[in-house]
Amino acid sequence: MVGKANVLFLCPENAARSQIAEGILGLVGGDTFYAFSAGANPHPEVSPLAVKAMRTIGFEEFRGHKPRSYESLDPITHFEYVFSLSEDPVDICGGVTADTVKVQWRMPDPFAYPQNGSKKEDFFVQIADSLYLRILLFVELYEDPSWGILSKHQKKIF
Repeated sequence: MVGKANVLFLCPENAARSQIAEGILGLVGGDTFYAFSAGANPHPEVSPLAVKAMRTIGFEEFRGHKPRSYESLDPITHFEYVFSLSEDPVDICGGVTADTVKVQWRMPDPFAYPQNGSKKEDFFVQIADSLYLRILLFVELYEDPSWGILSKHQKKIF
């Protein structure tokens, strides 16, 4: 592969799932990818539970960035991969072309989890763990082209 691939993670508020995914990919795939995240209706700040979950799974330096809308992304940035992390697909236009690989990873909304306290914190950790494993697999498959799974012509990814 030549150069770094741009990867965008989307969820509605850009306050938990997409922030976690961007942070994980930036740390485990930073030599291969540029990681971005955004949302349709950005929350005012990254969820403290998302930051705590990342620290729980071993990413002590994770802080996240101010949540942003996908309209605020540089319109000339081309994304090779766009991952929608919400239960319903998030539609975007900018940076997506016919050769962009679009992936739907249906992740439950941790803000909608019905319990509070330690159970809610545990749910955020489960989301972070799940994203970590999926992203590790994505990086491994991308870096080993013999798998042939991440081809621009292949639109379904695990």
